[in-house]
Amino acid sequence: MAIRYQGEMAIVSVDATDYLGTFAAITVEYSDIVIESSPLTLMYEHEQVAASSVKFTIPIKKAHGSSSNDFSCNLDVTALTIGTHAHAAYCKSGSFDMSTTTKDTRGMGERWVKPKIVKKKIEMSLSLMLDGITNASEAKAILMASGTLTDKNVAVSATLDGTAYSFPGLMKAGSIKINQADLQMLDLTVGGRSYADSPLANFPTTPTGTSSIAAKALNATAAVAFEFESATDGINLAGNAVITGLKISWGEDQLITAEYILESYGTVTTTRAT
Repeated sequence: MAIRYQGEMAIVSVDATDYLGTFAAITVEYSDIVIESSPLTLMYEHEQVAASSVKFTIPIKKAHGSSSNDFSCNLDVTALTIGTHAHAAYCKSGSFDMSTTTKDTRGMGERWVKPKIVKKKIEMSLSLMLDGITNASEAKAILMASGTLTDKNVAVSATLDGTAYSFPGLMKAGSIKINQADLQMLDLTVGGRSYADSPLANFPTTPTGTSSIAAKALNATAAVAFEFESATDGINLAGNAVITGLKISWGEDQLITAEYILESYGTVTTTRAT
């Protein structure tokens, strides 16, 4: 009996780029939309398939530019600004999140789900040490409770191994945490603020274009090709997918990771690899 283990994985490709050596886990979810069709005379339900889809969750480690053997970590968070003030020296952890709303564009007679992205949302969450300096994190805590709503409008940016993730934002949630034998902390959430004269091409501020998978997730909506192979003679899944979620996370003594969620668009071909 040949039980598989993680080292046998053969292919994880997104948009013709191989990510096999850049993650420590992957989840592949196959799901059906089912219809309950039992008649009155049956006690138990009778389910039948109406639609199918596959979802991939891939936490990719960001490769360090200076060495193919290392990955980016807390040492590569080189800048973090909220408004005009620098906060990298006060940050313990953070994340940059993009989520989407999709609608299924399947017509009659089509089995495989075809999600179309119709709305995107971004936000940045930060855990900051309260500092006692008037222009740093304590100032942001004070602005959260300001009687002037425009005080909450700030630009936010995090530079992770040379790539800046920035957008115009709104400080929408904050909590001050003070515990026994611990530092005073501020957890802050900044939501995105898109503008009518700044459509998809200009929001977020950076990164722009579609040259990287992160930029494509943020600035595009079209489906990309994917292929997954559990082993050279194992399960092979191939087709197209839309990137419906992205979460880039960093923290003290941690690698920088970017978790992507891809949902299949149209037919997924399932075969046994040979």
